Amino acid sequence: MWTELQQDAMASAAGMRDMVATVTDAARQANCTHALVLMKYRSTAQLQLAYTTIGFGMIEGMGFYVDSEIRTNEIGTQNTTKGVLAPYVYLQLLLIDVNKASLVRSQTAKASTYFVPENGSLTAPWEVLSPEGKVDSLTKLLDAELARLVPSLLKG
Repeated sequence: MWTELQQDAMASAAGMRDMVATVTDAARQANCTHALVLMKYRSTAQLQLAYTTIGFGMIEGMGFYVDSEIRTNEIGTQNTTKGVLAPYVYLQLLLIDVNKASLVRSQTAKASTYFVPENGSLTAPWEVLSPEGKVDSLTKLLDAELARLVPSLLKG
């Protein structure tokens, strides 16, 4: 149910109204006055490198953008490397007034970082980080975005 609601909310204003109504009903049952909802955000891939952005197509939620062909330059040297792993967080945070059954405001998080194989390494981009490193990179991005967005969302 929540997956379909998110997809519809990302696709249309009517879908967003349905999301607000469903969250409002659930929050009323829990005697809440407001609800803070974290949902996927879909947008064109724009993943930050040192001096530019990369990406093709649409991305949403949290994940990893992998480009095995791109060449990057090491800052301050002539060294180049092939491939990039770019963890990303594309999320939307909604503040809902349960009593009014309305969306008070929303904030969008579009954040990314990147990792490249060591110069001259034949390491595939996906292998640049360990499984724990991958989880850690997403956790850090999410924590930073929530720390940035929640105070302004709640203050108005």
